[in-house]
Amino acid sequence: MTPENTQMLQVEITRAHEFAQAGQMGLAVKSFDIAREMAHVFADPAALEQVISKEKSGLSNERQRYRAINFEHGAGEGRVPLLLLGDSLGLPRSEQISGKYRGAETTYGWMLGYQAHPFQPTAVCQRYFTTDDAVRVLTEEPALAQTKHAVIHLGLNDCANRMFLEHERLALSLLKDDLRQKIVGFAQTHRQAILRELPGRHYVSADRFRSNLDLICMLLRMGGTDKIILTTVILPPSKFWHATPGVNANFASYNMEVMSAVQRNDATLLDLDRLVTEQGALKMLVDDRMHLSVDGHTLFTREVVKLLAS
Repeated sequence: MTPENTQMLQVEITRAHEFAQAGQMGLAVKSFDIAREMAHVFADPAALEQVISKEKSGLSNERQRYRAINFEHGAGEGRVPLLLLGDSLGLPRSEQISGKYRGAETTYGWMLGYQAHPFQPTAVCQRYFTTDDAVRVLTEEPALAQTKHAVIHLGLNDCANRMFLEHERLALSLLKDDLRQKIVGFAQTHRQAILRELPGRHYVSADRFRSNLDLICMLLRMGGTDKIILTTVILPPSKFWHATPGVNANFASYNMEVMSAVQRNDATLLDLDRLVTEQGALKMLVDDRMHLSVDGHTLFTREVVKLLAS
């Protein structure tokens, strides 16, 4: 980013803060939106591409590492192939990553590979994973669809309201610390106003989410998959709704897409949102109220086994 562009960005985000202090939140949010776009548009293309590539490579490497760990754990004669497509909810949390298996034993990818179950899981779970990514992976590696059963546990990254889209988030990493913090600080302080004033921003729109679910099911059927399970997205508890205006309606709309896709594609529904609510979010989720606790992974495993046995 040139010094001139940096100065323009500095002026715009300063203006956003000044408008907010004056109580002019509509204008403040507009200035923030311009600054957010500037940070991306003014970024050096080669540097931004390098940052994006580095993150994607790191996430992919982690995904492959846990895939190998879970596959080896579940290996055995006569086991039933089971594909798991998931996001960070299928991976251990950072505080659980330790020991020989790097915390894999706390996740449903590992639990479904217990000898008490008949399955040989191939767990393709990655942080920030969306249905866009699932389509890409199935297209690049069509052998994944040659499985007996499949569980699609995606949607949280698709539907969550975003302050920064992926390219915008990574473009911020190219800024100097003080300027980056000025932008991020505004977003953190005025989250409600930003999400209220600006149109919904998602990694995957509801329309594309619908198309992706159909395409994923089609690719799996073409590969010979017998039973496909689609899961609903877990809605955060109501006490968190005030921080994200409209979050309940937004999550509900994506969950309706999941349920519709089940009907269109002769799939099976795992209503994880309802089950977590019934069993108690405090027990089934970790403190962020989005990711599964060990109890949550155990519940997920039990319900998948039950549905595949029916």
